[in-house]
Amino acid sequence: MKVTWRLAPPLRSPPRAAIMDSCLFQLIPQDLFVDTVESNNSLASALTCLFANTEDSTARLSPPLVLEAHRFKDHLSAKFEWDLTLTDEGEWDEVGEVGELIVYPLKSGRGVKVTEAEATRYGLAVDLMEDRSFVAAYPSNVLRGKFDSGMFDLTLTLDGSMVTLRCRQGKEEEEKEEVHFDLQDVMKEGKVVEIPDYRYDVKGYDCGDEAAAWLTKVTQATRKGENVRLVYNGDLMRNRRPETVLKLNMHKTYTYRFYKPSDRVTYAESAAYMLASETSLADLNERLLKKVTLDWFRPNLVVRGVRRAYDEDDWAYVRIGDVVLRRVKPCTKHVFKYVDPETGEKSTNQEDRVLRKTLISSRKIKGPKSLEYYFKYTPVFGVHLGIDSCGKVRVGDKVEVARVSSNPRWEL
Repeated sequence: MKVTWRLAPPLRSPPRAAIMDSCLFQLIPQDLFVDTVESNNSLASALTCLFANTEDSTARLSPPLVLEAHRFKDHLSAKFEWDLTLTDEGEWDEVGEVGELIVYPLKSGRGVKVTEAEATRYGLAVDLMEDRSFVAAYPSNVLRGKFDSGMFDLTLTLDGSMVTLRCRQGKEEEEKEEVHFDLQDVMKEGKVVEIPDYRYDVKGYDCGDEAAAWLTKVTQATRKGENVRLVYNGDLMRNRRPETVLKLNMHKTYTYRFYKPSDRVTYAESAAYMLASETSLADLNERLLKKVTLDWFRPNLVVRGVRRAYDEDDWAYVRIGDVVLRRVKPCTKHVFKYVDPETGEKSTNQEDRVLRKTLISSRKIKGPKSLEYYFKYTPVFGVHLGIDSCGKVRVGDKVEVARVSSNPRWEL
C-alpha cells in the first residue's frame, strides 16, 4: 500500500512575518493546544505542511527563513511536545508475523511471555504489568544485569494488583523462593524513594520491607552487605525521555536523530521497544558452537518468518495492525555477561568474546561516517524503536515495514 501525502504548493512568497512572530506563542497557555497534534486538526495539519515545505529543497527559500522556521518548529516541539514532522512511510512490505511478545516488568529481570498486549508510549503492557515499571536498587545505584547477573534469576509477575516476585528454582534453596505483596498497599503507603544512579536519577514508590529483605538475600552473591529495595514507577517517572546521545569518547558524542520529543521511557534507557527476528538468531547460531536464544538479547517484539537475516536493519517503520513503531537506533551490546536463561549458568569470558566477535563480523551496519569506527567494534543485534501510534498487538499479527533503503531520509 502506497501512502501519499498532499502538501501545500511550495512557498514562493513565504509568510516571513508569521514565522518571526512566533514569540506570540509564548503567550498561549500550555494546556490550550495540548491535544492539537493528537487530534490531527487543521492547525496541526497546516503547521506540519508549513515545516515540510521549508525543508523542501525545491522551494528555493532563503537560508535565513529556513533557519527561522526550524527555530519555530523546535520551539513548538519543546513547549507543547508536538511532533510536527511529516511522516511518509511510503511502501509497506509484509515481512512476517509476531512470533513472541515479552514484557519485562522488572528491569534486568526475566521476561514474561504474553499472547497479547497494549503497545503504549512506555512499552508493552498487560493491565498493571508494564514493561520496566519496577527496578531493584541499592542506595547508590540501580541493579543491572550486565553487572549484577543475579538479576537474571528473578521474575516479577502481576495478577491484578497482586505482585509475585520469584527466584529461579535452586538459586537459594534455603531461602524463601517467592514473595507476594499488593500494589494497592504500596500506593496507599506512598513512600517515595530517590536513587542517584550514575545513568539517571531514579524515583519511585518503595515496595516495602518484606520485598526488600527477600531481594537482599537472593542477590547477596553479587553485592554482599548492601540492602536492596524494590521500587515501583507508579506515575513518578512518566515524563522521562530516553537517552538519545551516544558518547563515542571523552570529547565526541553523536545524537541519534529519529527520536521525537514525545518519546518516553520509565526505567528503560534507550527506547521503549526492542525488536529482533528469529531468522537473525538462526543465522547467528549457525556461526556459534554454543547456541543462544533470543532471551539472551531481551527483545519485546520477536518477528517470525522474515526472509533474510538482519533484515530488520533496513526497517525504518514497523506496522502491526494500528500500531506504528519507528526505528530510533540499532540495539548495541557493549558488555556480554549473560546467564543462560534455561540453566542459570553464567557464560564464560571466552564464550562472551566469541559471541561479541561473531556479532561484529556478521554484517556491516550502515550509518553516518562519524559512526563507522563505533560500529566496526560494537556488536549489534536487533533494533530499538519508539512508537508513533499506540494500540493492541497479538502473537500471530501481520508485520509490515517501510524500508530505509526506499528513502535516504531515513538513514541513520
